[in-house]
Amino acid sequence: MNFLDFIQQQIQEKQDQTQEVPQQIKEEEPLNLNENLDISANGSSSDEEQMYEEYFKEKPSLKATYDEIYEKLKQNSPPQTELENEQLQIIAELQAKLVVQETELLILKKLHFDLKNKQSHQANKIEQLQKEKDVMTQMKIGYDKKFQKLDEKRKIIDQNQRIIKKLATSTSNDYLESAIKRVNQQVKINDKVQVLKEQPQKDNPQVRKLSSQKQQNSFKNNKK
Repeated sequence: MNFLDFIQQQIQEKQDQTQEVPQQIKEEEPLNLNENLDISANGSSSDEEQMYEEYFKEKPSLKATYDEIYEKLKQNSPPQTELENEQLQIIAELQAKLVVQETELLILKKLHFDLKNKQSHQANKIEQLQKEKDVMTQMKIGYDKKFQKLDEKRKIIDQNQRIIKKLATSTSNDYLESAIKRVNQQVKINDKVQVLKEQPQKDNPQVRKLSSQKQQNSFKNNKK
C-alpha cells in the first residue's frame, strides 16, 4: 500500500464513522489538569495548576498549526481536485496533531522536572526550617534554665535584703534604747552631783566620803 492508498483509506474510514467529520479543524478542548498532573499530598495543587497554565502558554494552537501546515502543503502541491484537497487536509491535520502532541510531551517533561526540583527544594527548605526550629528550641531551653537560676538568685537576694533590713531596724532600735538609757543615767548623775555640790561639805557625808577617798588616792600616788 502506497501513501496515496493510505490517505484514501483514511478518508474512507472517516466517511464510515457515525460522527460527522468537521470541514475545518477546531480548537482542542482545554485539558483536565487533574488528568495531566500527579498532585501529591505534600504539594500545593494551586501552585502546580498555576505552573501548568504558565508552561502551556507555550503550547501551539492546534488550529493555527493546522492552518500553517495546510497552507504550506497547498503551496508545495496545489490540489487539483476535491479529493486531493481532502487528502491535504487530512495530512495537515495529522501533522498538526503530531506537532502539538510532541510539544505537549516536551512541556510535560519540563513541567515534571521542574515540579520535582521544586518539591525537592521545598523538602530541603522544610528540613532546614526544622533544624532551625530545633536550634531555637534548644536555645529556649537554655534561656529558661538561665532565667530559672536568675530567679532563684533574685529570691535569695530579696530574702537577704529583708533579713538585713530587719537586722538594721532591730539594731537601730536597740542602739536608740541604749543611748536613751545612757542619757537618762547621765542626767540623773548630773542632777545628783549638782545637788551634792549645793549642800555644805560638812553636812554632806557623801561629799566627805568622796573627799576622803580622793585624798587616799592622792597619798597612794605620792607614795609610789
